[in-house]
Formats: sequence, C-alpha cells, structure tokens
Amino acid sequence: MGDYTFLPVVSDAVSVGSSTTYLVTVHTTLPEYAEHGEALGAETTSTLSEEEAARVDAAAAAVTEAGVQEGVGKLSGSLASLALIGERAIRVRRSYTAFVQLRSALAALASLPGCKSLPELPGKTLFTATDANTVERRRTSFQALLSHVASHPLLAASEPMAGFLLEVSKPDYEAVNALSLKRMRDTLALPTSAWEVRYSKNGIELAVQRAEDSAFYFIRSVVVVPLPVARVHALYTHTPNWQRWAPDAKFTEIERVSSSASVLNCLYQIPVICNRDVCFYEAALQPGELAGLPGDAGLPGSLAAVAVSVQHPLCPARRKTVRARLQISVTVFAPITGGGTRITSVQHADPRGAIPASVVNACVLRGKTQIKAMRQAMVEMSGSVDT
Repeated sequence: MGDYTFLPVVSDAVSVGSSTTYLVTVHTTLPEYAEHGEALGAETTSTLSEEEAARVDAAAAAVTEAGVQEGVGKLSGSLASLALIGERAIRVRRSYTAFVQLRSALAALASLPGCKSLPELPGKTLFTATDANTVERRRTSFQALLSHVASHPLLAASEPMAGFLLEVSKPDYEAVNALSLKRMRDTLALPTSAWEVRYSKNGIELAVQRAEDSAFYFIRSVVVVPLPVARVHALYTHTPNWQRWAPDAKFTEIERVSSSASVLNCLYQIPVICNRDVCFYEAALQPGELAGLPGDAGLPGSLAAVAVSVQHPLCPARRKTVRARLQISVTVFAPITGGGTRITSVQHADPRGAIPASVVNACVLRGKTQIKAMRQAMVEMSGSVDT
C-alpha cells in the first residue's frame, strides 16, 4: 500500500447516566478516508493537549513495536504539530459496544494479516461501567486494539474499520441534553473572583477566565437590553435573527429536535485563513430547569439557552473548512429593576486548526461589536409581531 499514516488515539471518556463514550482521533493518509474528516495542512495543523500528545507518542511506539516495516507503514512522531499534505483528522465518539462490534467484525476477516492476533477487550462488568478504573481499563484496551489495527494497513483500510470511523448516527438527544445541562452547571459555578474584566464601557462588559484543561479562555459577556425577559429570550432563540448581529456567519437548522431544541450549523467566513464551522445542539431552558443554579440563572423569572457541539449525519464536514468545537455556551436572561433584561453569556470554544490560542484569546475585545449590534437589533425588532 506504500507509505501511509494511520495514528489512532483514544481519550476523553464522557459518562452520562450508565453509559460512557470515548473520543477516537485518527490521523491518516489512507485514500479510503480522503473525503472524510478534517484536512490537515499548513493552516490546519492539529493541536492536542499535552495528555493527548503523550498518548499519541505512546500509540506510535506501540504500533512500531507491533512490527510496522519500512516501506509498508510510515508513522509520524507526535501529532502535536503534525501538518502533512493529504493528512486527514477524523474524530468520533464511540461506546464500549461499538468497540466490541469492531473487534468482532475485524476478527471475521480471517484472510487479512493481523486478524488472528487482535488484542482482547475486557468483558462486561457486573458493576457500574462508569467508575474510573473500569473506564481507564477499557480505554487502554481500546487503544491497544486500534494501535494493532494501525500496524496492519489492510486492517486500517478495511470496511469494518472505515464503518467504525465514518458512520455518524443521530445524537442521543437525552444524553446530549444531560451533558449540556451538566456543563452549564459547571460553567455557572466557575469562581466569580477568577474573572478578569477586559472591557467595561457603554453598558457592555467582557471578561475572561482561564480554563483548567484548555489553552482557550472562557469568555463572559454581559449587556442590558431595555426589553422584558420573555421578549429578549424569544428574539435570541429565533435563529434567523442572529444574522442581524452576526452578518459574517451563516446559520442553518439541521434538525428540529423539539419545540425548544434544535441542531444547527454555523459557518463563519474568515478571510486569509480557512473558514470555520460548528455543528451544535441548542436548547431553550425554562425557569423550572434553572432552579437552584447560582447567579442570575437562579433568579425568579430568569430564562436561559445552552449549546454544545454534536456530530450529525446531515451535517458532514465541509471542504476547506475547519470544524470548531463548542464545549459549552450558556446564555442567561435575567429580569432587572425597571423591566429590562441582563444577558450574561459564557462560552468556551476551540476554533481548531493552527491558530495559536494566544491569538484567539487576544481577540476577545472584538466581541463587543457583535454584542452592541445584538442589543441594537433587539430594540429595533421590539415592535415586530414575529420573532
């Protein structure tokens, strides 16, 4: 098959209820994946956390030890600064069951090298599958399986492996909603004293807070709109209105999940560098869902909206576009004396690609223009009947 790159990393286990999913990241030059995932080039160099980079190095070492020969396979060192022409990055979340099914399907390919020596996976547990020891034991075994696959190019390019990486199912909306609510609670509980105010003028405040597990800041904006909470909430959660204050972005509804939740795609046209887009789940929350939350969210009469990134079969990656990741977006609409609404929004996102975090963090103040435009648009639309 000639020289190829196929480097898998299993990380970031997320447990919701009694189930756990694992983030699978594969960087590859195999032609079977040429139209999928995210292209890596000079602008879209992959950036991994130190923990992920260490796991990549360990995975590469494991694959090398498994017997990749010169001229058959070509492995890079660390993916922390990988930028190869033709390289693709594929990121999916998979469950224990999906890994079991993958191993079974690969084992059935008896004629391919490596099929008879596939690493075993741990069996089902009688206890909770979300405890830390079980989760890490499974993650390690999943990594061993994929590293073994990486050492055999025919396995890496096989139909079962491609199906495992490329099949995108509709999100489990119950799990996604639970995850978004958990991240919302964690975000609203960030220490007040840790916010660094970067701008406070003309009724608009912008502040940042460092994240424990990311180089990108949490960003908080606060603005007061002289309209009732219900009206402001309705204007904000009506997606077509966003074009009024974000003209450089194109919003598309991918799926209407319920009367208060949708999957959306936002495409940002960015000059010089690659465009960005994000596929995300957004839900409008009612007072009953905010009870007991800190700050404005817990005030009587407050409303909120929450959003997180998701994968969706109707929202594939675009060519020449880097898919950003929205870890969390929380927007709280709280009533204030005099009938106005205080909008507090906290976001944590990773634009992905090669843009240094220092550059992204330095652009925080650009958000004031959009916030000012949103306030003005809402006031101008306040007399309209349709939201």
